[in-house]
Order: sequence, then structure tokens, then C-alpha cells
Amino acid sequence: MIRRPIKRQVGAMSGYGTADAYDGFGSASAGCAPACAPAVIGNAGLPGCGTGTIPGTECSLKLLFRRSDAIAAAASADIEALAGRAGAFKPRAVYMVGVGRDDNAINVRFEITNVTVMGQPQLVNFDGATTTANRGITDFFNLQCMPQPVDWMVFGTSAGQGLTVSVINAATVSGILYIAIWGDGATTDLIGKA
Repeated sequence: MIRRPIKRQVGAMSGYGTADAYDGFGSASAGCAPACAPAVIGNAGLPGCGTGTIPGTECSLKLLFRRSDAIAAAASADIEALAGRAGAFKPRAVYMVGVGRDDNAINVRFEITNVTVMGQPQLVNFDGATTTANRGITDFFNLQCMPQPVDWMVFGTSAGQGLTVSVINAATVSGILYIAIWGDGATTDLIGKA
């Protein structure tokens, strides 16, 4: 009698941010990263993995929201997100959507001119403020219907330590930009580091 291996789907999701992989006989493959146990605690006791995780193995992802003030048509704005009670925050994925100030059924597009942490650019082409060909648009972060992965630096809780998204309202109406950032809590000594 020939024993056949148990078939399991490699990379089967066992929860958001985790994956299981098997060697075909029901045991974990030696090449797979072990599950991450929350080992970093922020100021408010929020657990996270800090920066020592392999993409796709993050644990205890936290969610941080940031809403802009109303941004007039063709006006620019810098929106700074702070780590809040996490103490420090490592972004893993981002979702952005703009809506009309007076009618939230209107999709307002914003051109992204730069993303910085403590003044340090997080985009490869960071000169969108002066070079229009190097601008992105917020649709890249919302038309995929899921948060988009990022590998931006750890940011902190004080003004000037945050993650700043610089935008220009590309619509003909005043709009509000909503930003959602998924990530890990980190220790404050990692602020400003990758």
C-alpha cells in the first residue's frame, strides 16, 4: 500500500496577515517563517511586531485613521498622522479615499506629491511638488479595493515625528481625504528608522 501525502494548500490563509505552508505531509515547511508572537509593546500596552517581521507574517496589526480638514480645489495640504497611544508605529498597508466636503458621494481625487516621516521621503520619486510627472493619485490606494502594502519608516506621537502625506486637490470641488494605515506597534527608539 502506498501512502499518499495529505494535500493542503500552500499559503492558505489562517487569518489576516498570516499564512500556513505545509510540506505535503501535514507538517510545517522548514522554509516558512514562524508565526509572529507580539513582542513589542508601545506606550499604551499595544502589542506589535515592530520592524523585525517578514512581510506577510505580521501579527496584531493595528489600525490608525487620519482625516484631513477640507482642502479647496487645486489647493495643497500636508496631512500628518501620529502614532497616538501606540508610542511608535510601523506602517504595513495604506488605504486612502477622498470625498466631497459638501457631498460625500463625490470621489475627490488628490495628487500625492510626497510621503515623509520626520521629513525623510518614503517614495522613490519624492519631488512631486515640483515635478508634476512624478505625482501619484489617491486612486492607487483605493481602487484596488484593499489596503496597499507599504514599507515606510516608523513614526512617532509628537508633531514633526509623524507620517506626512502631501497632496494637491485635483478636483473642482473642496474635498476631505481619509487615510487608514495598518501596521505594528513599535518601540520609540525605532522612530525614524526603516
